[in-house]
Amino acid sequence: MPAVQDFKRALEGDQGGNTGGMGSYSQRDHLLPFLRPADRDRAIDLIKGTAAALASEGRPFRGILYGGFMQTARGPVLVEFNARFGDPEGINVLTLYEEGDLDELLMGVAQGRVNPTLVEFRLRATV
Repeated sequence: MPAVQDFKRALEGDQGGNTGGMGSYSQRDHLLPFLRPADRDRAIDLIKGTAAALASEGRPFRGILYGGFMQTARGPVLVEFNARFGDPEGINVLTLYEEGDLDELLMGVAQGRVNPTLVEFRLRATV
């Protein structure tokens, strides 16, 4: 899954009030300038661990589990989970989906026919 950074502030220079998102980008390597592969892997492990914990309690999760993270000096910290795509980040991710029909993918995930960890994404930058 590509890492995506959004821009919440209304004005240039990270100034002004928070918005739902003024835009977002991802890099070709699916990282971000401040993100090491180990940081991305740690964030993915946190999401997978949450899904595994839900399944172990008899409540398997099927769908989109969007983790909002903040990068700190000690690595990524989970800020929130959403059961939806991020906005505007979802556009960056969806445009990189490699396989084909998005509706088929989403239905397959919802019905438990697709393992979302096996979904592949193109190596391209997005804005």
